Amino acid sequence: MAELSPQPLSLPSQQVEQTPPPSLALNHLDVRQLMLKWQTNSQPWQWVPPSHAIAAMERLVHQVSRLRSPDSGWDASIPQTATTLAPYVSEEAADLLDAIEAALDATPAVPNGASASLGHSQPAYCLAEWIPHVLWAIARSQPTNMRLLEGTPAQVRRTSDAVPHSGILRLVVVLELAVGSQAAAWDLVTGRPPGELLAPTTCLDVQPTFGPTIASTVAELLPPMMTAAQHALPELSDWWRGQAVELLWPGQGWQPGEGRFSLSLTFTSQAAATAAASTPTLRSANPLPQLHFTDSAWVEQYRQVAARSHLTQFLAGMAAVRSLAQANPPLTTEEAIAHLTTAALDWVTSFPATTLFSPALPAAEAGRLPLDGLASQLSWQLSQMAYPVMQMLGGVGCQQLQPDLSWQVGILRLRPLLSLQTPETDWCFDLSSQQFLTEAIAPLPAQVVVRSEQLAWCQLPTLLSDLTAQLNGLIEQRSPELCLLQQGTAVDLLWDELEPLPGALRLQLVFEFLA
Repeated sequence: MAELSPQPLSLPSQQVEQTPPPSLALNHLDVRQLMLKWQTNSQPWQWVPPSHAIAAMERLVHQVSRLRSPDSGWDASIPQTATTLAPYVSEEAADLLDAIEAALDATPAVPNGASASLGHSQPAYCLAEWIPHVLWAIARSQPTNMRLLEGTPAQVRRTSDAVPHSGILRLVVVLELAVGSQAAAWDLVTGRPPGELLAPTTCLDVQPTFGPTIASTVAELLPPMMTAAQHALPELSDWWRGQAVELLWPGQGWQPGEGRFSLSLTFTSQAAATAAASTPTLRSANPLPQLHFTDSAWVEQYRQVAARSHLTQFLAGMAAVRSLAQANPPLTTEEAIAHLTTAALDWVTSFPATTLFSPALPAAEAGRLPLDGLASQLSWQLSQMAYPVMQMLGGVGCQQLQPDLSWQVGILRLRPLLSLQTPETDWCFDLSSQQFLTEAIAPLPAQVVVRSEQLAWCQLPTLLSDLTAQLNGLIEQRSPELCLLQQGTAVDLLWDELEPLPGALRLQLVFEFLA
């Protein structure tokens, strides 16, 4: 006879007591445990500017740029602000206003499905899923924000210090939440309470993506970074001032409160000797060349395509256009022109940080770029195009099926590479690691089937060729200047005290699978 297993004693359901979990204080929580919902009048939207509006915006920013040039004859005692510039650009701003109003009348703004990834359209969502989208949006706002979110070498001198300290400077995105008498703050990158934050008067020497070192204070560096972040998150604009929210966390019911974003900087100091021994720079460990782009016609084409692409995206999401579309009562002509002039000034001051060949950087304008600076800039351009692209650059859990094989589980990763071909040898430079590869990467065959629950682009089984086509279509739409790099151009490789080495450079995007 088979042995009978003892059965657990079951009690009537009314006799089982449900013991609630112990309540947790807000400041003791992992921020990723929180559920959140809020109501706001700032709706996600999408507006595609027509060509005549883009042309009008180009004329306005050209006039602003001309007035800001050293040769314009501007009185140095008068600050160049939107108010002081407005009388000199009123004709161009009025033309842009007419173009925008006509376009909005013909094609009103519509809800933007891409913005829903922030969770805005959902009644309630978990911060564990919401935070990565917020960080990505801030990182994509400008290269400086992305570089500082990751952490970058810098020198810092506090007011009480006689000498600067070397170390890592990092941008901290602070989320503050308050419920009744409870309040807490988290660093969204680490998920923990923020550490010691730098005072506004702290002096900084920061190495940008390329160009000369930026000497600044915290108070001078943060405002433009904050402006860029706010432009990247228009549907979360109220969060920088204070947003009414409802919160839910373990052991508690829904409770009303307030949430707020802010940006700060933190610094991890390290002795110069320790830093040199443990984290050698790429240049000291393996000197990297500068690149001289020798085809001046290609450089000018790249600059023009990049400027128009960036201007189109800027105009599509411009806060001034939102104000024109949503103002109730409508803005006066003078108010609208002031908004548009401010936007043009913002673009003129921000665009040099988002293009490879900026007139603000003499070496870059001459077509010379350090290879590591080029790698950082291109990595940012790829990451900022769409959240799925950023995911693929980092790698996503994936299943793949190759012909004649079984399903495999692993990581699907997009590897951006620079191919450098010279008469003597060919190199392959990895943008992500900023190192030359010693072994070739075996790309996945185009007919491989991939599937990833983490990636919106292939949650259903998808041919890699289709995934590649979607990526290339996005590049053509959002960053068409990268198409010029994919086609390739002539360069000279320059090392100190060595003769220039002529060659050709080409951007390659390769999918690889890590089992």
